[in-house]
Amino acid sequence: AGAARAGARGGGRLMSDTCGACGFAPPLRAHHCRTCDRCVATFDHHCNCIGTCVGERNACRFWWWLFFQCAALWCAVGIAAEAVVNVGRVKSWGAWADTNAGPLILSFLVGLIGLYVFGVFCFQTWLAATTSTGYEVYRGPEGLKYLRGFRDCDLPYSNGLHRNMKIFCCLQDGCCTAIFNDEWKPRIWRPPETFDRDSENWWENWWENKYWSCC
Repeated sequence: AGAARAGARGGGRLMSDTCGACGFAPPLRAHHCRTCDRCVATFDHHCNCIGTCVGERNACRFWWWLFFQCAALWCAVGIAAEAVVNVGRVKSWGAWADTNAGPLILSFLVGLIGLYVFGVFCFQTWLAATTSTGYEVYRGPEGLKYLRGFRDCDLPYSNGLHRNMKIFCCLQDGCCTAIFNDEWKPRIWRPPETFDRDSENWWENWWENKYWSCC
């Protein structure tokens, strides 16, 4: 996920409070994971399924991992459903239930897991598209100093879909920096700027402006 101890790119030294466990001030949006016992840049959450934190360095690959998990699970549902015997091939509904109990139960259980993973996938997609993190959504503006004064739906780090996806897919992922023989360094996030909630410029303030508010 990317420990935040490495040198940082970008201008200025915009850091969080000193981490008592690590003994240094990590970049803004980093958080100390008690499970991994390290500060993780742009911390999202600790995932027990992959045994590490999801953060700035591996969030894009985690998204692809969820994508392929969803595809595999729904393929498994389809394969199990193919094993269900048509009712016309058995003598009664009771015999049909006995014959198909295994495939039906398997399809149901795998389908439930698939729905859960798909929900996580959709949530991670929304986080990527808005340059948000699960930790920031969980803590909210009241729980994080750098988000004080904002509301839950403000998305203060969003810079438009194109820029957000460029950052998510290319600029911060550890694999991309390795491909281009560049040393990965945690991104320096500046404190978010406040915006005019009563702006008449609605075409640049779709979420909230003088004429409407989405939340």
